[in-house]
Amino acid sequence: MRDTTTNTSTNTLGRRYLNEKQLAEITGMALSTIRNHRAARKGIPYVKMQKSVRYDLDDVVRFMDGNKIQTETGY
Repeated sequence: MRDTTTNTSTNTLGRRYLNEKQLAEITGMALSTIRNHRAARKGIPYVKMQKSVRYDLDDVVRFMDGNKIQTETGY
């Protein structure tokens, strides 16, 4: 099932998946960096089915939260 408002894929379990271009847009990472991380098996976990690569949105959020740097003021 495709969500046309966010252009992400949702499976029957309600999980949302992004392709590598959507991941690059959301994270600001270069597509080449995402591909290099995947080849080195580091970075954000992914699912690969034949040639199709998808990133679980929950994993993306966890990865970004795990790399968050807290400042002294916090806001």
